[in-house]
Amino acid sequence: MLKVYPVSLGCPKNKVDFEKLLYVLFKKNYKIVLFPEEADILWINTCAFIRPAVEEAIEHILELGEKKRNGQKLIVSGCLTARYGKETLKKIFTGGR
Repeated sequence: MLKVYPVSLGCPKNKVDFEKLLYVLFKKNYKIVLFPEEADILWINTCAFIRPAVEEAIEHILELGEKKRNGQKLIVSGCLTARYGKETLKKIFTGGR
């Protein structure tokens, strides 16, 4: 059974959508955990509507990225990835490499 540590950022609609996705995972026998160190998957659902939301999302991504241990997956979804795209975000987090 895979364990998921969810972080939801953003508007109420974003949170409701994320909760629906988590429910689907729960029904497929994923376990939702409260602590990142217990998880196989660290999942951040982001917002990018305003600049402070983008900054908050990036801060959370970097924080969880530092805590991530070998074998854990970090998934980023939501408005930030939709707005800036995977390649742009990869450049931001790898220093342009």
